[in-house]
Amino acid sequence: MIRYVLAVILTVALFALAAPAIDRAGTDSSERAVETSISDLEAAASSLMNNEELPPASQAHHSPQRTVTVLLPAESVTNAPVEQFSIERIDSQTTRVNYRIRGAGAKETILEEPIVYREPTANRSMELGGAGKKQLQLTLEPDERGEPVIVVQRAN
Repeated sequence: MIRYVLAVILTVALFALAAPAIDRAGTDSSERAVETSISDLEAAASSLMNNEELPPASQAHHSPQRTVTVLLPAESVTNAPVEQFSIERIDSQTTRVNYRIRGAGAKETILEEPIVYREPTANRSMELGGAGKKQLQLTLEPDERGEPVIVVQRAN
């Protein structure tokens, strides 16, 4: 009988020691997934800015595009949930991506491309909510000065 009690106590103690490591591994896994998505976003934006040109005004509906999938992990044994994810243009050539994963502090990544939400002439930020794969469409369009800017919106 004492063996069973000791086995149960030992098992509970091992789970208590392992729980923080499991939580940290979930946070790390989610962070890797989000950072990979940000890298994909940056690569697509950079490809648009460096390899494409703005179409003539008469062909604006043929603007160059890229599609990117952003993965926001859901809460599970292997992942911590993403509580916040946003894309915000901070100046004429720079964009900040902010995100926060439960159990970790807020993080930001600076992208060297101008990305705005929906309207090329407005400086709006984009918030993504909920877990799962989010398809984003990036389009190269002129801003109010005629300079190229990347417009992001959810893909249909």
